[in-house]
Amino acid sequence: MLQPTVTAAHGTAKRWENAVAQLFLDPSGPTLRLCTKALSACDRARKWQLALNIFADVRAKRLEVDTILFNSLLSACGKGSHWTQALRCFQELQAESLCADIVTYNSLISACERGSKWQAALKCLQDSLEAGLEPTLVTVSAGVSAMEKGCQWQSAVELFSMSGDASIEADVILYSSLAAACGRGHAWTRALDVWADLKERDQRVNTVLCSTCISACALSSRWTQALALHKEFDKLSLEKDAVAFGAMLNAFAMGNLWQEAISLLATMAAASVQPSLIGYNAAISACEGGHRWAEALQLLASSPAAGLQADIVTYGAVLSVCEKSLRWEEAMAVLRSAKKRAVDINLIAISAAVSACEKGSQWEKALGLFAEFRAHNDQGTVQKSEQSDIVVYSAVISSCSKCARWQTALGLLNDFERAAAQAQAANAQTYNAAMLACVTGHAWRTAAALALQMQRQQVETDVIASCTLVGAFVAGAQPVQTVACMDLLHHRALAAMPA
Repeated sequence: MLQPTVTAAHGTAKRWENAVAQLFLDPSGPTLRLCTKALSACDRARKWQLALNIFADVRAKRLEVDTILFNSLLSACGKGSHWTQALRCFQELQAESLCADIVTYNSLISACERGSKWQAALKCLQDSLEAGLEPTLVTVSAGVSAMEKGCQWQSAVELFSMSGDASIEADVILYSSLAAACGRGHAWTRALDVWADLKERDQRVNTVLCSTCISACALSSRWTQALALHKEFDKLSLEKDAVAFGAMLNAFAMGNLWQEAISLLATMAAASVQPSLIGYNAAISACEGGHRWAEALQLLASSPAAGLQADIVTYGAVLSVCEKSLRWEEAMAVLRSAKKRAVDINLIAISAAVSACEKGSQWEKALGLFAEFRAHNDQGTVQKSEQSDIVVYSAVISSCSKCARWQTALGLLNDFERAAAQAQAANAQTYNAAMLACVTGHAWRTAAALALQMQRQQVETDVIASCTLVGAFVAGAQPVQTVACMDLLHHRALAAMPA
């Protein structure tokens, strides 16, 4: 027996095929009614290109058009995420001197929402109000969703209030969109207000809304509130799916609650709920705060048994845990495993491995990984914006400072600035690492020159740089410069003190 979704999809396919066939086979030729029927069928079947072809045929044959036909075309373009095409169709509607109705504007707003164009969506919504049209639930829902994708939570709240002004009965989908918008804007208290408001109205809350509110709390690192919401699932007899569990795993990752994350994975396994790879990666990230490198490695090893194929994000998360746990040998093993499984190595993974070697005073291995990073650049396997990444350079320069290889550190700094000429400049962290390498290598004059170079590059000399420079002048037996740096540090300390 066919599943309902399969049967429905088959029925939709048959309907649009029949509608299009009728359009071209009808002996009386295409009419407005048949064209509208065909466009409507294409809209439901998400055949936006075919809808445009049919419309082009309508224009070529100079058939009469109306608002209903344009509405079907606009909706089809929107479902295909072609918001620019939808706007062009709207301009044609206006050129025909046809009156746009609220359905027209709803289709336009939805098209802009799917294209993540919140400004255009807001403009369309404002135009509909200026035209004297009454907004509907679809109008507000599409507008709020567009604001959510544009991280405009204040605008989402304002649009939501429109539903009350227009006596629109907000449903759980609209509440979920508002909660998501608040979450992305780190307005987690607003998201909790959304949850409380819907419950007070005695409307039925669902898994999606609860998961959305949990994610809102997680994005603001409010894992306590997220955990309280998670308990609502049992109180309200809501079904826990992979999305609901994944939201909670993200919250645990934000709070570095590795024990809770691993326990939740066990709960999922007992309930026969397969975790998503995103949720699984979050559980690994939760191990970072507690330096639980062994647990992170175990989760990586168990990913195939969980029905998941580890990707670069998974390996990057494990490498980050190893780096924070000062386990450079394990980091190198993880990196070898990723290569063996043909997982594309990205900049984040290499940065974590380099930093792990740096913290383990393994400068030769750090330089080896850096050479590999450069090779990836030459092969074009690292995105252009990543080629002069400050994290990798800072880590490998720092590793040189621990073995007094100041010439290598200086060369890397110069190399970085050449590579980053059109992108990002070296920051205080990079310069500080190079200066420290010079100090440990008894090259105090070079360290002082780097301090001057920082000023020329308009890089702010922070406290670490000043202290490093003091060490350089002390090592070089330069009492005047030493006292001057000490005075500078003293004045900075006084300026930082509250009045």
